[in-house]
Amino acid sequence: MADQDGKKHNGLEFLETKGYSEKDIPLNLILYGPPGTGKTYWAMLIADVLIDGNNPKTEEEKKNYKKFVTFHQSFSYEYFVEGIHAETEQGGISYEIRDGIFKALCDTARNDAENKYVIIIDEINRGNISAIFGELITLIEAGKRGKAGEKNVPAVCLPYSSSEFSVPKNVYIIGTMNTADRSLTGLDIALRRRFEFVEVQPEPELLNTFEDGEEIIINEEDHIKFGNILETINKRIEILQGRDHTIGHSYFMDIRKCKTEQEAAAFLARVFTKNIIPLLREYFFDDWEKIRMVLNDAEGNFIKKDSVDEHLFSEEFNENINKDRIDKKYTINDDLSTESIDVYGKIVDAEKKYKWPADKKATSSSNDSSESKEKNGRPTTPKERKEAPENIEAFEDNDEYKYKKAYVYQNGEETYIFVVYNRKNCNNNIRNGGRYAIYNEKDGELIDMKKNCEIWVNGDDRFIDLRGNLSDQLYEIQVAMLNKIGWKKYEGKYSYIFND
Repeated sequence: MADQDGKKHNGLEFLETKGYSEKDIPLNLILYGPPGTGKTYWAMLIADVLIDGNNPKTEEEKKNYKKFVTFHQSFSYEYFVEGIHAETEQGGISYEIRDGIFKALCDTARNDAENKYVIIIDEINRGNISAIFGELITLIEAGKRGKAGEKNVPAVCLPYSSSEFSVPKNVYIIGTMNTADRSLTGLDIALRRRFEFVEVQPEPELLNTFEDGEEIIINEEDHIKFGNILETINKRIEILQGRDHTIGHSYFMDIRKCKTEQEAAAFLARVFTKNIIPLLREYFFDDWEKIRMVLNDAEGNFIKKDSVDEHLFSEEFNENINKDRIDKKYTINDDLSTESIDVYGKIVDAEKKYKWPADKKATSSSNDSSESKEKNGRPTTPKERKEAPENIEAFEDNDEYKYKKAYVYQNGEETYIFVVYNRKNCNNNIRNGGRYAIYNEKDGELIDMKKNCEIWVNGDDRFIDLRGNLSDQLYEIQVAMLNKIGWKKYEGKYSYIFND
């Protein structure tokens, strides 16, 4: 259930950023925003929060409480509420009234008031809302939910089955809407009044770190991170076309897995030629000049100008040819660099140079390792020693720390990790390739796990901490700092886990 707990935590965090808590999620909610911002992803996580409640369920169990449907132009009332469907039987045709996906979910929920049920409607604005919902537009309103016959709860007579129907209070409707597909103002006014709308915008900052938390800095001199590329593209689009047509971060999320410059460049070449530039063509109606402006493409790295054979048309027709159209005949450059990311970084600033940090990190690690090893083959400890803070705020604001039972070691350029050692057992803290461990000075091996030892994890990295006689105040500061930068306490069984 650990993975499901993580999903619920993520869903709750998202809701909190939008001003909701687990207890006040609206019955009717629409997540709207440009393509690739994770609207469907968040809708699924919100559904998990609702369904789990105080009784977490497995993914298989959740299928009984959650339905997913995508609206499109051919989707109708008959599939959503109820309708007549034809079936062939023994060479003949028979007709039966069949419940639609929403009515079937409501009927189930009505008989199980203790649990919450969710229907997720993806691309809700692509369907004919009035035709699909029909008379249910009235019934889904929060103040009109409940059992038929209750006060202020209207019930309708369905047209096909002639049965009485109402929408129960424990059915939640979560829709997603692509604002680039149709403007928010184009929605049915009755629908807008009954739903709460939450905007989901691109989050370029998610592209600033690898999966292990290391920063993706592509220009160290100006501290330009990879997310600045998408951020810059979207700022330009917002000016030229509006915020509804920006580009979501999900197109680029796999960049966080790339380990080498060639791997990153090949990924970006595919994304730009197959996703981003075709999307920009649709946004700007093939106005290549504006696309070049968005990509800062004065050098023709992404969009190349095609030459036109001057003898393509006979001389007698030359006067009728639009010279401007010939001068501005462009196509996508399918030969984008798959060796270097420099061309993609130039979207931010064409005058600067850009390099993938993973290669540099690998090079510097090997160099640091060879230069810092002592005669016994171990890396030396960092020379910097800093004073212990009184609180976590002081830890971040003050650069000068020193404490007899604690060291602070640098991790990258910005992050510091608080390391505590026990003088009785060891006095040599080893840093090796991003992994932190405390060795027993006596025999050079890892000490056995004692009751005052803790193991912290961050991705594939492990950090062994001997608390020793550390004060409670300083220990709380250490825990807060580790949590803030992504380290979690390891709760599983362990013995010797390092041998770097």
